[in-house]
Amino acid sequence: DTLLLLMSGGCPPTEETRKETNNAVDDDDDKDDDDDDKDVSMCEFRVACVQFEPAHGDRTKSFEKCLRMLDAHEHVLLSSSSSSVVAPLSIIQFPEMCFTGYTFDSREEIEPFVEWDDEEEEEAVTRQFLSSVAKRFDCLASAGYVRGIRDAGRKMYYNAVQVIDEAGRVILRANKHHLYCIDETWADEDIESGFTSLELVLKARGIGNTNSSRSSSSKVEEYRIKTTVGICMDINPYKFEAPWGAFEFAKTIEKASSSLILFASAWTNAHPDDDAETKAIVPDRTETWNYWFNRLLPLFVDQEKEGEEGILRPRKRAFVFANIVGVEREIHFVGSSVVFQIERGGKLIVKGGLDNKKEGILVARVECNGVKVL
Repeated sequence: DTLLLLMSGGCPPTEETRKETNNAVDDDDDKDDDDDDKDVSMCEFRVACVQFEPAHGDRTKSFEKCLRMLDAHEHVLLSSSSSSVVAPLSIIQFPEMCFTGYTFDSREEIEPFVEWDDEEEEEAVTRQFLSSVAKRFDCLASAGYVRGIRDAGRKMYYNAVQVIDEAGRVILRANKHHLYCIDETWADEDIESGFTSLELVLKARGIGNTNSSRSSSSKVEEYRIKTTVGICMDINPYKFEAPWGAFEFAKTIEKASSSLILFASAWTNAHPDDDAETKAIVPDRTETWNYWFNRLLPLFVDQEKEGEEGILRPRKRAFVFANIVGVEREIHFVGSSVVFQIERGGKLIVKGGLDNKKEGILVARVECNGVKVL
């Protein structure tokens, strides 16, 4: 079921304020926006999140586990291929550092898992795996990995994400901007690049509203969609030292006018220095969700059609959050992968979510702003 969440007083909802609905979109609420947004294309597509426990230090085992999970869900993932009424699957999102595991104590320990930008595909095993997934499901595939860049004789290691297309091409590589303390044992900080925003070309169906009802085209076409990419700690204040209200990641999304947000994480509810009892606590998924929603607060409030600089704000933004589960070196990861939308006016719609401890694949349909590729 889709969960429809209405923001109250600018504060993300608690479990008590949540109500279930069978419809992801209220057609009556959309009519006024449609009158104002005749110049904006809306499209729909499906996304998938793969949530699992990595085999720490063994990418081959992690790849094999993911393949078994994809095999088990193939009928759902490929359903759009044989149906004109199901939106196309456009992207499969894997979590942060999901094939190597997340916890490493030094550069020496993580060095065997570094994948260099200048490597051939045969050597870059994560790229090779994502390429096979993208080709199999005819969509983009995105995952976290350990990135290496050779810069003027220096070896730079980054916690990063890469997106691969159906032809096996690297569409983007994005480095984690806000490092967590576990990252600092090995990763270089990418100070200059900042958060990554760009246009992705995705397969989607155009949607609109007639005077009587919402309508969808059965034709699958390509749309350019403004996208922002984040990795786990990126959603938090820098080093937990910046003010809570700095909202660096949310304000980047707003400034870029992004309507699709891809978020890979290895989210935990504890610090490495916490006692064992605290580390073992895995919060309910709604607690994790509400924390993430709170870190996106600027996207809920004061959402008029235009921003301060006259930029047209998206009428609908889609968020794809993929997280890992399991335990590494006493660190418990909290799962709770989720797909949701934030609409102009502060409406939050949870399109689907996974458990806080179990592995699984989430497939959900989303709607967002896009520009049709002519």
